[in-house]
Amino acid sequence: MKKRFIFILLLSLTITACSSNSGPTFTETPTYTLEPTSTLEPTSTPTQIPLSDIQLEEIAINNGDLPAGYSGAQIRDMAPAMFDNVPQADKTFYQQLAKDGDTKGGVTIFLYESQEKIESAFSIIYDGLTDDAVELDEIGDRGYIDYVTMTVLGSKEQFGDLLFIRCNAVVHIRMNDLSSEDSLLAYAKRLDKRISEIICP
Repeated sequence: MKKRFIFILLLSLTITACSSNSGPTFTETPTYTLEPTSTLEPTSTPTQIPLSDIQLEEIAINNGDLPAGYSGAQIRDMAPAMFDNVPQADKTFYQQLAKDGDTKGGVTIFLYESQEKIESAFSIIYDGLTDDAVELDEIGDRGYIDYVTMTVLGSKEQFGDLLFIRCNAVVHIRMNDLSSEDSLLAYAKRLDKRISEIICP
């Protein structure tokens, strides 16, 4: 009887142990914290300088631009009378060219926001050139040079007009007392490059 009691006790302990081991086990599921992603700051678009604020006197004539004996003279913000029919520009620049103390031409720059006014100004100035004006491929978006030799009162006169468009600029250069057109072309190329750097987008 005593052995039977011990056997029943052992049997009940075994059943209890098995029932406790056979139950489902739960493992804690790890939780993950998302790292915040860095947001790129928007980059600001450079603001284009208004045409009226561009300092053309800083680029109009630089050292080495002009033929020997020529120099830059008076600067005005109004074009000569020969341009009275040209549309009003957002900015106008004019600088005389001098040689031996006498005025020998000038450089005039018109800046326009309006493409229509650019075309109109170019057309009006072009109409003032002679029929011998030659189209240029290497200066401006479009351009012409008009080199004239004539005799006035027995004196030989030589002068050149050069006209070109570069982006928002219409440029006219006149040089008197030139032995050839090469000096005019050389100056126009240098000026065209500087205009491109500060005006073109």
